[in-house]
Amino acid sequence: PDVLDRRLVDRWIKSNDRDSFLMARQLIRQEGLLVGGSSGSAMWAALQVAKELGAGKRVVVILPDSIRNYLTKFADDRWMRQQGFVKGDWEVGNVADVMRQIGRREVISLDLNDRLGHATELFKTHGISQMPVLDDGKLAGILTESDVLHHLVSGRTNKDTIVAEVMERKVSTVGVQASSAELPRIFERGEVAIVVDDSRTVLGILTKMDLIEMLAARKTQMPT
Repeated sequence: PDVLDRRLVDRWIKSNDRDSFLMARQLIRQEGLLVGGSSGSAMWAALQVAKELGAGKRVVVILPDSIRNYLTKFADDRWMRQQGFVKGDWEVGNVADVMRQIGRREVISLDLNDRLGHATELFKTHGISQMPVLDDGKLAGILTESDVLHHLVSGRTNKDTIVAEVMERKVSTVGVQASSAELPRIFERGEVAIVVDDSRTVLGILTKMDLIEMLAARKTQMPT
């Protein structure tokens, strides 16, 4: 901006959104100052400098904005959790931690060239409602009971139609090192989370019910 003269600045300190927003929330909570994200950045940077200056020094901080434009952003706990800036009480770490708590289960999958008749039998036999579809062992898509029903009702397919013609190619995937906070975002879209490695080999499938059962079990185990 025209009002900025970079020649007058002796040192630049970079902050990220998480540090800035958490600091702004702290100023609101502890000082009653209804500040915005830029103010959080300024205060966070000032604290880094204050640590270097040592005791007995005075640091003046200008808080340049207000909370007005952030009421639905960092002032909202749910938004902060969705962005991964704060953890919910339920969070257990990463996706690998969730899978360990749930327990290892066999992944029932389909091949691109499998027939819908075979897929229907697998749905029925294993009591599941979705399966990953693989191409040479790598994730290519997902097939759900709803997909099969929709296409059969339309009359465009039958039990001999290959899975590749019906499956959904857009799939929500997560890595084992991803934060467990990623899972609710996927489930809120009505999808399942397919856990894959870097080569898109399927390691597991997590559903909304998996998360519900895990949380319910944790609540039961918590001391009253």
